[in-house]
Amino acid sequence: MAVLASHSALDVLDGARDEGFKTVAVAAKGRETAYREFPIVDELIVLNSYVEIASQEIQDRLEALPSVFVPNRSFAVYVGYDRIEKMLKVPVFGNKYLLRWEERTGDANYYKLLDEAGIRRPRTLPLDSVEGPVIVKLPESRRRAERAFFIASDSRDLEMKLRRLKEKGLVDDLSVEQASVEELVLGQMLKAPL
Repeated sequence: MAVLASHSALDVLDGARDEGFKTVAVAAKGRETAYREFPIVDELIVLNSYVEIASQEIQDRLEALPSVFVPNRSFAVYVGYDRIEKMLKVPVFGNKYLLRWEERTGDANYYKLLDEAGIRRPRTLPLDSVEGPVIVKLPESRRRAERAFFIASDSRDLEMKLRRLKEKGLVDDLSVEQASVEELVLGQMLKAPL
């Protein structure tokens, strides 16, 4: 099992190892240290840039192992949907053409996918229509691929938290324009048997 080395990769690698698979972590130079230190990585491939994963050399290396690539959000963001769909020949766990549907905006987004499938989901709201508790998801100002999340109890709390994030320079006006606001729906609390 191969995975792009990001924050979620360790879980994938650990799970793959638990199931008896050999593991491959593909890291960008400067981000490989943690993957050298954990005993759950059988093979570490270090690239100058994540886009190199689509190169023939790296694909040949992955196919020779042989490996199946487990996508994560970082894979889609750093490698890019077009490269993944058009250039990547290594098998991908799942459907590589559905990765772009993980976005919250644009024609292909996960809200539309859920709606068309008839799956219930929290309502999305305009920023100026918040009355009750919401979860707000917005891109960071300096690292647009990274997302800031926070929960607000109402419109007043939302405005206060947005103002604080702006003051700290974590988000900006463009972040706010691209924000996704969902009603906060709490799940059922399950009690452990006595």
